[in-house]
Amino acid sequence: MATVTPPGIPVLMPGESTGTPDGPLLRCLRALEAFDREFPGFHGEAHGVTLDPESGDHLIECVRRTPS
Repeated sequence: MATVTPPGIPVLMPGESTGTPDGPLLRCLRALEAFDREFPGFHGEAHGVTLDPESGDHLIECVRRTPS
């Protein structure tokens, strides 16, 4: 589950699709990542999102669907 706080409402639940690369969920997570890069030391709070210490990238665990 990925939760942006405040307000603490889950934006991604286990099993839910992240949608398209340019969809609202991934745009939101990219905006949080961009904010953290622009203002180091004032990072946003997002439960379920980990920070790569080397690259500064925000990471979420996901399963990729393979074509059948």
